[in-house]
Amino acid sequence: MEDALAPLHLRLADLFDAPEAKAPAKVEVARYPYTDADGTVLFEKIRYVPKSFIITPPGAVGKLGKKPLYRLPELQPAIQAGKIVLLVEGEKDADRLRSEGYTATCNFDGAGKFNKPEYAEYLRGAKVLLIADNDGAGHRHADQAKALLERAGIAVTVKIPAAGKDVSDHLDAGFGIDDLQPYPGPRTDELKPDTKLVDDSGDTGKGLKLRTATDLELPPPPKWLGVGWLPRSALTVMVGEEGIGKSLLWVRMASHVTTGKPFAPFGMPAREPADVVIIVTEDSPSEVMSRLHLAGADPNRIHFFAAENDGTGTPVFGSGYQGDMLLLDALLDERDTKPAMLVVDAWLDTVAGNLNIRDTQQARAALDPWKQLATKHNLAVLLVTHTNRTESTNIRDLMGGTAALRQKARMVLFAARPKSDHDSPVQHLWVGPDKSNVTGLVDAVKFQVRVEQVRDRSNEDPGTSAHLTAPASALMTIRNLLVQWKQEESEANRKPTKAEECQEAIRDYLSEGDGQCRTRDLKDHLQQSGYGKTVAEMAMSNLGESVRNAEFGGEFTFRLKGSQPSYEEPVPQEVSEVRKVAKDGSSPPILPNLPILPASYLSGPEIRKQASDGLQAGDLCTNCHAGRLTDANASKGISLCNQCLFEEPSHTGFHGRTPLMN
Repeated sequence: MEDALAPLHLRLADLFDAPEAKAPAKVEVARYPYTDADGTVLFEKIRYVPKSFIITPPGAVGKLGKKPLYRLPELQPAIQAGKIVLLVEGEKDADRLRSEGYTATCNFDGAGKFNKPEYAEYLRGAKVLLIADNDGAGHRHADQAKALLERAGIAVTVKIPAAGKDVSDHLDAGFGIDDLQPYPGPRTDELKPDTKLVDDSGDTGKGLKLRTATDLELPPPPKWLGVGWLPRSALTVMVGEEGIGKSLLWVRMASHVTTGKPFAPFGMPAREPADVVIIVTEDSPSEVMSRLHLAGADPNRIHFFAAENDGTGTPVFGSGYQGDMLLLDALLDERDTKPAMLVVDAWLDTVAGNLNIRDTQQARAALDPWKQLATKHNLAVLLVTHTNRTESTNIRDLMGGTAALRQKARMVLFAARPKSDHDSPVQHLWVGPDKSNVTGLVDAVKFQVRVEQVRDRSNEDPGTSAHLTAPASALMTIRNLLVQWKQEESEANRKPTKAEECQEAIRDYLSEGDGQCRTRDLKDHLQQSGYGKTVAEMAMSNLGESVRNAEFGGEFTFRLKGSQPSYEEPVPQEVSEVRKVAKDGSSPPILPNLPILPASYLSGPEIRKQASDGLQAGDLCTNCHAGRLTDANASKGISLCNQCLFEEPSHTGFHGRTPLMN
């Protein structure tokens, strides 16, 4: 056979397929134990060469509720000590950094999978240095991790190696952590047209995917301490001008929470009593307790979060779930009876000095821990703050600090009172919701601020305190109230017009007599007072009327509208003009300000009584003294012209009366 194949330059082996090469055997090179916070091993991740991984025991990860981070027990001590936590892409790099004396961690499932909320929970309060692998997948992983942590209020700095692909290559090249380079942002050079961005499960590597609505794990609907006023598991911000007594509002709320008594104005039903935690910075704890006592709160259910036994010692809260916030969280965890409400008055006094809440991003970082605390402990968190000095009826403009304060809060309550109330002997306070993410805005509530004696008076202590009483609906929202108050203030400060000044002069002049005067005397007085003819006539027309008065010798007298006129001679001042009826048949002029005659005077019997006086067609109408009687009216004893009889507005200037017929 070999001889036969020789001329063809073939060998016998060439007639058969070559045997398949055997795959190299996998060699285990490392085991990475994943534990809970107490160090109990939950599963192990085994690394092989060629590079591959398996989890043992199989299925262990799927049975876990929360997935751990690598070297989890080492994280909290480092965070408490203020050390930087290094976040990398894999266990190999984490172990390498640990050998260099650093605290390092990673997620178990590799690049593009840092998308679980518990990862942020483990790192809350930490200063994180995220070292990205220097390739497209590594940059996308860094973007995903940074976004998750920053949403939780965790400060993150991203760096890349100065040499090689990962931090191990960086260290092998002789560089240190201080030599890491600034992160340039996502890499796009590897995203070619055929780059596969979505894996077979529909995952994009950033946690973003299309999710069917029916598959969503939706949170429960919001619950309320006071429907429309005070939501649980959420932030409520109460804003108001300094010194108007807005702290009395949360005291009133706390009294109903601690006693379980209903309070309909704030939407609070009868329920089991619950505890309230308070942090006070502006008022002394003794004054706060006096107010709570007056409001009827249960002091056994009031808890001060303070450093000193007398209730003083204000905690300070930074941008993360750390420091005093972490202590507060731990104290709430230890309590068998969970509080329902937490009040911070005033919130700005508790914000760490290195945070500028006028910067929206820093304000969000300062508010986020409160939102997390509210959610975790099902608390109604109420942050009290002051308005700024802006003159506006727009509550958004009046809120001090930053827009983030309004954005982060589920509810915004605005407390106010008009300037006119400041000098009143009885003080009031109005409050109402200005923002509600889940309910419509309800009407504001008005309270009376009542001051009472709570202890013996002394030369140094009046012994009084205040509480809110007599709640009543304002019948409009707080927004509309502010607009109304501003309009009233503007009207009060507005300079009166010349006509209004003239009207006031008329009232003053009439008040010196019996409420009436000769018309010519009033006109002379107004002229001497500097009012022109047009202004005087307009003011007189708006205020009153002139009629001939027998008590003044038949002269015209002026009286205010609504005054009882004399009807002995009900002849209007303008009669002399009206009687000059045009001979060409044109309509007589409209008569303004005619006295309204009582029904008894114009009743049928009264009209017909004049028939005995010999009414004739063509006689002047006894009402308008301008129109003429018809034959039909005169023969029936009716002393009115047809226009007055049927009340034509164009003739008499009267409107809306019933026709004078009997």
